[in-house]
Amino acid sequence: MKILFVVDRMGGGGIERLLVDMVRQLKDTGHEPVAIPMASSGPLLADLEATGIPVRSITDNIKDIGFFKPVMIKRLRQMIREEAPDIIHLCDIVSGHVGRIASLGLGIPVVYALHSMAPHGKRKYRVASSLLSFATDHYVAVSREVWEVTGRQQNIARKPYTVIHNGVNQQLFLDSQPIDIARDIIGDDGPVVMSCGRLVPLKNVDLLIRSFVSVLEKIPNASLLILGDGPERERLEALAREVEVDGSTYFLGFREDVPSILKGLASMRALMAMPSEYEGFSLAFAEALYCGLPVVISEQAAPKDIVGEGVVYCSLDETSLSTALCKALGDADLYAEMSHSARNLGASLTIANTIDDHLRVYENVLSQKKGMGV
Repeated sequence: MKILFVVDRMGGGGIERLLVDMVRQLKDTGHEPVAIPMASSGPLLADLEATGIPVRSITDNIKDIGFFKPVMIKRLRQMIREEAPDIIHLCDIVSGHVGRIASLGLGIPVVYALHSMAPHGKRKYRVASSLLSFATDHYVAVSREVWEVTGRQQNIARKPYTVIHNGVNQQLFLDSQPIDIARDIIGDDGPVVMSCGRLVPLKNVDLLIRSFVSVLEKIPNASLLILGDGPERERLEALAREVEVDGSTYFLGFREDVPSILKGLASMRALMAMPSEYEGFSLAFAEALYCGLPVVISEQAAPKDIVGEGVVYCSLDETSLSTALCKALGDADLYAEMSHSARNLGASLTIANTIDDHLRVYENVLSQKKGMGV
């Protein structure tokens, strides 16, 4: 099966990481994935090219990308004609708009993936997204919440949808050696709170830093690891100094060795904190569970269909977050139970299962098209 993936650009987020993992394994299992990052930019572009699949782009300039730019639509339509795929899989918001317009009338089934609960912004884009449901054959949502918040309101054509969770690339973890966190990063073997993601306002890392003040009062040898980079980093570093937790807080920046870090943390009393305003289905969330790290996550961001002791909900306030962190890290027996639950929850969240679920969607869409004589 030839599958054409279209994405906005190859940034460093979960959408792009999932794309790299999917195309690599699809290629290894005999399929023909092709990828079009509309802008040939982003930290994961080299990883995509390293998979050995055909990679094409429309522009070198990220500023050229837009929802209704005729040049982009025309160029993408030409590429679709040239590639003649069996399925078009649209991975992101802008590529979802441009890709559905570009594919009109070509008779190629379109699968549109919904990854976020974020609003579409301007009203004209929300209206366009609803109208483009008529140019969509099937939706894939990464969680039930994403479908209910984002998908259902735009699916005025009542097209079918499937919830498929993002999956962990197990091979990355098998190939990775654990980092000795106590020796190489924090110099201590005390409990660890980890945050992993872009340093942007919606992640509420500032709330985590302020909440960590109370954690240190109860667990003085605790450490806070903050993985990721972004426009908020300088302000967050200043905040850590201001509330006097900078001596126990480590900003590690963008890391390509996250599996090694998670495997290192798996031998400690460690958990992941995700006090986000919203999430789709965070790959970091899945990877933490897979490694046996409990996750403390905001009620707004939590995928409600992943339920167990390894996932703890909190409100977006310092008291709720710090209480949840201290409860998990301060009791060794409770932590062991939570870690066991987390590992069980993460066992099914694999890239192999994610791909199998997508292939079933592709096959169903193709059979429906053939049944309609398209």
